[in-house]
Amino acid sequence: MRKTTPRKGARRVKPLPGSAKGRVLKIAVALLSIPCIIVAIFLIRYYYIFDGLIEDKLGKRYSLSETEIYAAPTLIFPGKRIAAQDLIARVRHLGYVERSAAGPSDVANYEVGSKNQLVIYNDATLPTDPDRQVAVSWNGGVIRSITDRAKKTELDSFALKPELLSNIISKNREKRRYVPYRDLPRILIDAVLASEDRRFFSHSGVDPLRIISALIVDIRHGETVQGASTLTQQFVKNYFLTPEKTWRRKISDAYMSILLENRLSKEEIFELYCNEVYLGQRGSFAIVGVGEAAEAFFEKSVKDLTVSEAAMIAGIITAPNRLTPLRYPERAKARRDLVLDQMAEYGMIPAKERDQAKAAPLGVKPTSIMNYSSAPYFVDYVQDILVDEFGDVPLTRSKYRVYTTIDTELQQAAFESLKQGMVDLDAHFAKGKRGIAPGTVQASLIAVEPKTGHVLAMIGGRNYGQSQFNRITQAKRQPGSIFKPFVYAAALETAYYSSTPLTATSTVVDEPTQFTFENLAYEPRNFKDEYFGQVTMRQAITKSLNVATIKFAEKVGYQKVCDLAHRLGLNAQIKPYPAMAIGAFEVTPLEMVRAYTGFANGGLLTDLTPGIRGPTPDGAGSVAPGIVHDHFPAPVGDQQRDRSAGPSARLQPSRGRQDRDFTRRLVCRLHSRFALHRLGRIR
Repeated sequence: MRKTTPRKGARRVKPLPGSAKGRVLKIAVALLSIPCIIVAIFLIRYYYIFDGLIEDKLGKRYSLSETEIYAAPTLIFPGKRIAAQDLIARVRHLGYVERSAAGPSDVANYEVGSKNQLVIYNDATLPTDPDRQVAVSWNGGVIRSITDRAKKTELDSFALKPELLSNIISKNREKRRYVPYRDLPRILIDAVLASEDRRFFSHSGVDPLRIISALIVDIRHGETVQGASTLTQQFVKNYFLTPEKTWRRKISDAYMSILLENRLSKEEIFELYCNEVYLGQRGSFAIVGVGEAAEAFFEKSVKDLTVSEAAMIAGIITAPNRLTPLRYPERAKARRDLVLDQMAEYGMIPAKERDQAKAAPLGVKPTSIMNYSSAPYFVDYVQDILVDEFGDVPLTRSKYRVYTTIDTELQQAAFESLKQGMVDLDAHFAKGKRGIAPGTVQASLIAVEPKTGHVLAMIGGRNYGQSQFNRITQAKRQPGSIFKPFVYAAALETAYYSSTPLTATSTVVDEPTQFTFENLAYEPRNFKDEYFGQVTMRQAITKSLNVATIKFAEKVGYQKVCDLAHRLGLNAQIKPYPAMAIGAFEVTPLEMVRAYTGFANGGLLTDLTPGIRGPTPDGAGSVAPGIVHDHFPAPVGDQQRDRSAGPSARLQPSRGRQDRDFTRRLVCRLHSRFALHRLGRIR
């Protein structure tokens, strides 16, 4: 080999000694370790921050039990007209599950038996007929018999599971129906996965394949058109973070998603997601969770959703207000069909089932006027009482089951009747000279059982979605002629203390009259200016005569009429003036219907109550009461019945006809009025 001779003038490079090489290597390692240390510090710091945030919010989420408000149990009895299929649909709606050999037998369930029979089991937690199994038999479309299967005896009636009206409504006006993962139907789980994150059960919170796929799509379109967030990231963003679109937020939700996946199981995360996802608005309420969405859109339990319905709910998750079926049914249908196509593509449903589901109509129930069997005004009324009784914090930190007195069948019948009446009134006033627009007339209704004071139906307005103002409990109006029976009751009470008592045959002269009181003149008129001369008390009340009524009040004494009104629970603003006798002072419909229980209940005034005492175990196993009878203040009066029957005041009832507004079994108060004055002033 030829030896290379270095060029003349070339500089020879000496090799580094071993110590110098070590120093260079250390410097390089130090330079590389600095960002690693910074990243590690960042991860550790934010681990504790995010972990604390997760612990704080999830800890509160699990500790905040939701108070549930139930209707009165539905009674079935021999002779009740209801077809077998209708009763099966009813028990499914109430939450009974179909019994199977492998399924649990300690929950409320039903089983379709042979020989035209339905077996129903009430679990031990129900307030009426607990831990009882019955067999219901039919004869045509009528229940023939109800048999207690344990005792082999015939029953006069059987109470079904009370219907859940609502969970407590949050201060943000959110309505929820919490559904545990085990109660989510498989078809809904698949629909959500197909729509939002089909690899949810295989990734660790962040899906690299989804990120790459979304990046490719975005590059092709030149803009962001496809999201890469997993279902876990969506939950983290909506529940723990803010919706801002920044890299800091995206990094935060990715990191928190990984932490959350290490803390909870996939099933727990999916359950939280399904119960926290926002799904649009119904009236003034936010629909939160798939359970409330099933009820709001389809008026059914989430367990009863069809493939088409499940796909629609899953489809609108991405943009619930832009895709709401209540306002944009075509958009919702197109999105539903897309989800169905994805489900078929991923092998979740066969192509035939997809085609059948796409051919089905949306089936969304009209909710411009809400489903009044859920009694929204009544639920607000109960919630206000609960907050006053227990306070906000105890109410949210302990689970109460509030069993109320509302009768869902009567409530629905009241709503249908009021709805039709409003249609007729709208048509009538639209034809008048003023041409009043439909929807201007407002209406409210309350029905109570006079013996117990139970509120059986309550409608506070014609459209809860437009106005949550409860005209039964909040609107003060002049009662007008329905105050007149109090005048005549006071007149008949003169038999207790007067040597010349007034009776049904006592007379006054019905003619135009000017009354003076405290140097003021008052000249009322009869309807259509019709006067009948000398009339008896019976004739005066039968014809509802204004002048004659005031004259009887004058004979009794205005103060005594006023005192009786106060004893019947009417407000202290009622003063002993002549105009009082014909209902000039304002009261709420709730006050009036309570006062009328005295006439229908043998002279005994009963406190109204929206709930019954229903002891229910809370999370700690102690007893948590429902609404109690003595929530309302006792009436002014010196005689009361036993408290178990409710507070009462004694009065001498009129023996004339008082069935225009009540019967002895039911007192009903219906009120209609223009919502707006013709010039726009709120009445």
